[in-house]
Amino acid sequence: MASRVQQHWLTFSRMWLLCDARWQPAPELAKRICKYLEGRHKPVYHPLSDCGDHVVVINTKEVAFEKNQWEKKLYAVNTGYKNTMIAMSAKDFHRMDPTKVLEREVYSELPKNGQRKSLMTRLHLFADENIPDNIKENLVDIIPPVMEPPKRLDEFTEEEKASWPRLFIPPADYKPSD
Repeated sequence: MASRVQQHWLTFSRMWLLCDARWQPAPELAKRICKYLEGRHKPVYHPLSDCGDHVVVINTKEVAFEKNQWEKKLYAVNTGYKNTMIAMSAKDFHRMDPTKVLEREVYSELPKNGQRKSLMTRLHLFADENIPDNIKENLVDIIPPVMEPPKRLDEFTEEEKASWPRLFIPPADYKPSD
C-alpha cells in the first residue's frame, strides 16, 4: 500500500529536470520544454491544474535556428522611452542576452492564460554549463534532446569512416596535385 501512496505523491510533486540546448532548434526545444512546464507528460494532467515541473536549461548561448532565421526572426523590444518599440533580429537579440531568445520562444509557446507567469517562474535559463550548487542538488532527470547533435569529422572512428559510401575509388597510381 505504501508504494501506491508514494506513486500518488510523486505524481503531484514538482521534479527538477535538466535540458541541454546545445545545437538544438529553438522553436522545437521550446515546445518540448513547455510540455514539461505544464505537466503534460504526467498522467494526471488537466489544463486547469498546475502540476508542471521545474526545467533548468543550460547552454542557451549555443541554441540553433534553421537556415537564415537568425536574420528573419524579429522580436519586439521596448527601449524604455515612450512609444519606442523596435524590432530586433534574433541574432542581435541573442547577442544582447543569450538566454532571452529561448525565454521568448518558451513564453510564446505557453498557453495564453493566467498560468503563464507562474509557469515561467519554473523555467531556469543559463547561458553556459555553470549551474548554482543549490539547483544542481535538486536535479532529478534529463529531458531528451529534440535532435542528436551532429558529430565533427574528427569524432568519427576509423571503422565509421571506412563504412561511408564512396562515390568513386581512385586508381592505385593516383597522386593528388599540390
